[in-house]
Amino acid sequence: MNLAINLDEYIRVKLKGMGINTETLLPSAIPGYDPNFKHPYKYRNEQSLDKARQLLKEAGYENGIDPETGKPLQLSFTYGKRNPDDDLKMAFFIESWGKIGLDVEADANEYNQFQKKVYGKNFQTFTWGWYADYPDAENFLFLLISDMAGTANHAFYQNPEYDFYFEKLKPLANDASTTWLDKESGKTITMTRKQLITKCLEIFVEDCPWIMLNSDVDLQLYQNWLKNNKAHPLITYPYEYYDIDTEERTKKRKLWNVPITWPAYLIVAILLALIVPAFTTYFKERN
Repeated sequence: MNLAINLDEYIRVKLKGMGINTETLLPSAIPGYDPNFKHPYKYRNEQSLDKARQLLKEAGYENGIDPETGKPLQLSFTYGKRNPDDDLKMAFFIESWGKIGLDVEADANEYNQFQKKVYGKNFQTFTWGWYADYPDAENFLFLLISDMAGTANHAFYQNPEYDFYFEKLKPLANDASTTWLDKESGKTITMTRKQLITKCLEIFVEDCPWIMLNSDVDLQLYQNWLKNNKAHPLITYPYEYYDIDTEERTKKRKLWNVPITWPAYLIVAILLALIVPAFTTYFKERN
């Protein structure tokens, strides 16, 4: 399903270019991100669809056909609908999966109902997003540890090997390393935090519990009289820190809001042009 989605086309057409095709769990600004890391199950070209069909065949669903029913494999795709455009975006994914023979039905919900379905485990596939709480790889990687299954780990992904490396990296600083004795081989292993992060990412992309989509791109426009408003990559609410240069704002308001009075004079002139002849005619008739 991951291989079938042309994310570059989705970002270009559906997001109007306001997105970055993601290869891993980590956005580019997070320590541990590797710009050279390539997801082995991402759409690259039409050959990706052939690879997807081959994987379906190996899984027992050649051409997307369910061997028990002889019909296309049917799946439900649950999503929260916040505006009419959401249906068009989700249709892109459903159409993409149809190219490899999957019959995926859209399950659109009001957002509160969508949340109830996800928290109530009432779904097959769904789409959701994540905004970091703090700028560290841990804040993304923890979403897939076994202890979080059914809570933040809505995919219910569980892999003891992933958990092992995550626990090793969690207490380390970015430039630190850790050493342990491997029980199976009897060897002492040393890995840096970045190597541990990479190991988790390698396990993640091979198991593929998520279909990686995109990181958002936001545009923020401010007047020059708004101060302390530097954009931050995390979702925060820094409005209490904003400040206003009232003198500059007043100056700009005067510059931008110069009254345009000529329409009022024109209206008065037109009224006079209509009223004066009328009064003149009236008094002539009276005399």
